[in-house]
Amino acid sequence: DDDYKTNVKKVLLRVLKNLLCIMHPVIPFITEEIYQNLPIKDKKESIMLEKFPEPEKKFNFDIDEIKQMESLQKIIYYVRNLRAELEFSPGEKINVAIVLEKQKDILVKYEEIIKVLAKLEKILDNYDNGFITKNIFINGMENIGTVAINKNDIKNLALLIQNKEKQKQQIKIAIEKLEKKLSDGNFLQNAPKKLIEEENEKLVNYKNDCKEIEKLIEKLKWGKNERFAKKIFKRNK
Repeated sequence: DDDYKTNVKKVLLRVLKNLLCIMHPVIPFITEEIYQNLPIKDKKESIMLEKFPEPEKKFNFDIDEIKQMESLQKIIYYVRNLRAELEFSPGEKINVAIVLEKQKDILVKYEEIIKVLAKLEKILDNYDNGFITKNIFINGMENIGTVAINKNDIKNLALLIQNKEKQKQQIKIAIEKLEKKLSDGNFLQNAPKKLIEEENEKLVNYKNDCKEIEKLIEKLKWGKNERFAKKIFKRNK
């Protein structure tokens, strides 16, 4: 609505103005030019006359609020990630199950934000074996829940499996090339230690990616659309 739009603009202008003040000592001319064109009240003759921004107590969020924001960001990230993995169109609204083990009130408090940012029609509160799932991790380790999409919502399951098989083959080719490179005595003898470590890390990541795609293909192949999946499986065998 109009009030919401007005508030958003005010917040963005406030943030931009403070950023310009902070950056002014480093890039004075550009920040001055932008400042002079800001549509704000009580604008000074120059940005140099503005008070340097200081932390405000009302914006000092407590640890729980910060954790909630981190969790909210991760929920949206994993929903988007799973959507992309299953090749849904970015603008297509779909139903997604989000089941949290911790901070369950996030779904009630920020339901509309999640729907808008993750392009969701509906947030489901449960899922079964017919869903493709992805765990939600905070800080890379703490699992706070699961996001899941019903396999039956995938419009062309056979094509998706075919695409994932191609991705798997591409990764396998990359793995073979890296393994050959890392078994080359001349490369190991002459290459910088850091480069060798980076290539080994890349190899580990490729192998992990390959395993994840294989797991996804397995989940996609067996289910209610089994007869379509079997055709693809036989053709790729």
